[in-house]
Amino acid sequence: VKAGAMPEVVEQAQRLADSSRLRLRRLGLSHELIDEMATWTGPDQSLLLADPSGRVWLYAPIYEYELPLVKTGQTITIDIPAIPGKTLEGTIRAIDPVLDPATRSARVRAVLTDPENILKPEMYVNASIAVTAGEVLAISEAAVFNTGTKQIAFIDKGQGLFEPRNVVVGVKADGYYEVKSGVAEGELVVTSGNFLIDSESRLKAALEGIAQPGHQHGQ
Repeated sequence: VKAGAMPEVVEQAQRLADSSRLRLRRLGLSHELIDEMATWTGPDQSLLLADPSGRVWLYAPIYEYELPLVKTGQTITIDIPAIPGKTLEGTIRAIDPVLDPATRSARVRAVLTDPENILKPEMYVNASIAVTAGEVLAISEAAVFNTGTKQIAFIDKGQGLFEPRNVVVGVKADGYYEVKSGVAEGELVVTSGNFLIDSESRLKAALEGIAQPGHQHGQ
């Protein structure tokens, strides 16, 4: 931007800011809330904005690992803790293209229909987006041991023998991880419920066995 054009840019930005404040005031937000919103720097602030027609704009964070599953046009459902049993549905209209480096999340914007005008600015709600992942291989999250640098699953080889194996997992849902690699369909994977490692040294010995092909550990 040329130095001579800078005052025009500043003036245009100010006009946009003033217009935004006026619209927020017409939606019923107080000056105090608008001032507070101006200090928000990340997408971790959820916000409900209503208008007289019963439409409500919902802003909410979606975490990085969830983003591949979320698309504009999808249905979003909210439940309201303050009103047990009450749910509303809406449609995702936009997804922020940039991640917040601190929270590893992006903000989605959705429009809801609230004919009874139940929702109020700053009201807390729980939002959920139902997606279809298709048929994928999955294992219980209890079967995945996170060492800090890798993820391990133990394969039941029979006769009390267990093989530790590196696994790559994807999306987690309803207590299960999608398996990208490391476990084949039909293999038996032990979980913490039926495979107890009684000491740190035993776990270390089992994990070290990964570096030795064919090496197995008994329970």
